[in-house]
Amino acid sequence: LMDGEWRDSTFAEYAKFPLENVNPLNEESLLGKLGYSIPDLIYIPALMVPFGGLASVDLQVGETIIVAPATGRFGGAAVRAALGMGARVIAAGRNKETLGKMAAVFGGTGRFESVVMTGDGETDLKALREKAGGAGADAYLDFSPSTAAKSSHIIASLGALRGGGK
Repeated sequence: LMDGEWRDSTFAEYAKFPLENVNPLNEESLLGKLGYSIPDLIYIPALMVPFGGLASVDLQVGETIIVAPATGRFGGAAVRAALGMGARVIAAGRNKETLGKMAAVFGGTGRFESVVMTGDGETDLKALREKAGGAGADAYLDFSPSTAAKSSHIIASLGALRGGGK
């Protein structure tokens, strides 16, 4: 539990950071010339988390990755990051509505597919394999909490990987 000067984290009016972790940003350039918004800049750290995982498995342009669950903050960011890296993404999750919104945004890329997970391991495995096609997916990125360790989506996603998948 954080308390004292960190009780409000970076939502505080002032926050202390080691100098080597601070970089000045040019507000006029970022928000003016480049057209970013404050929410865009706030979203960057959420993208950095999955990017670290994607980079560590050396995800390459044209490879297929399963992101499950894909409908939360980091899973959704992983979908964006993987698409930005040129991969083909199979976004899997239970929230059909959120997956539909993702399809509306990313469906036109030709590199986005989604699978609504049912909770039945065999059904989910079959759906993932179908979306992965042929030899299966190249990689799988998971942002499940530890309480989901025995969840059927993990087994189904691993089962949809090609031999030697990441």
